[in-house]
Amino acid sequence: MRRGVSIGGWLRRIRGQRGFTLIEMLVVISILGILAAIVTMSMVGLTSLAHKRANDGELTTIQSAMDAMMMDQQIDPAAACTGSPAKGTKDMGQFPNGADGRKSGTGAPVSLYPHYLRQQYMNRTYVCTTGGGVQPVGS
Repeated sequence: MRRGVSIGGWLRRIRGQRGFTLIEMLVVISILGILAAIVTMSMVGLTSLAHKRANDGELTTIQSAMDAMMMDQQIDPAAACTGSPAKGTKDMGQFPNGADGRKSGTGAPVSLYPHYLRQQYMNRTYVCTTGGGVQPVGS
C-alpha cells in the first residue's frame, strides 16, 4: 500500500470502480446536518430581536416628530395631547388629537402626518401621554 491512499480508495482501484463509498457519503451528510443545526440554532432569536428594534425605532421617530411639532407650533407640552384618542391610533394623520385639517404654522396642534412624518400609518397603535409624550398602547 502507498502512503496517502485510503483503504476505500485502494479497494476501489482494485475493483476498477469510481465514486464514493456509503461510509464517506454518510460522514459528509452528517457533517452538513450538524452545521445546519448550528446555523438554525443561532438564527432562532434574531426575528424577535429585529421586531423589537423596529418598534423601538418607530417610537423614537414618532416622539421626535411630536417634539418638533410642539416646538415649531409653540405648543405647551401639557396641552399638546388635548383631545387625543384615549385608545390610541395607528393613523398619524389623526395624531396627536385628530387636528388633521389644521395647517402648519397656525400655533395650534396639527397632525404629525404629512407635516412632520413621511408615513401615515404605523405598525403599532400609539397614544399621546401628558407632557407631550408618546407611548405604544399596551406598554
